[in-house]
Amino acid sequence: MSSSEDEVLLQAETVALRIVRSLPHTPISAFGVNFSFIEDEPPSEAIAIFRLPDTPIIQYEILHTEITRKLRLESSVLNLKHAFDQKTLRLEFNFHHDTPMGADQVVQQLPGSVIASKGIAHKVLKAYKFDMGDENENAN
Repeated sequence: MSSSEDEVLLQAETVALRIVRSLPHTPISAFGVNFSFIEDEPPSEAIAIFRLPDTPIIQYEILHTEITRKLRLESSVLNLKHAFDQKTLRLEFNFHHDTPMGADQVVQQLPGSVIASKGIAHKVLKAYKFDMGDENENAN
């Protein structure tokens, strides 16, 4: 993502913080940061995970496959969904942050989490050989 896109993400984070601060008595138990990436021509490394062992024995055309993973990160959980319809690959990233202490904890944890989550998403995409472009070399 370009720096202008980072600025938009930071603006969204600022708005979310403003909302949380304006509603201090609203019960909040978690917050999430979400990204979706859609690729019409995914790299072969990205679709290799859909070659499941039972594919050859299924006697019908497979129209859509989803693989969901829950990954423990340092301060959150990443719910990662891979969805493939034999042409288009969709990766959905949900960075889930539990906040049992409510709004005060959100105010402490939210700043910086959007850009950090974007950096983790980029690392996952790079692992599957997605071309993220040179401007992302400094992504977290």
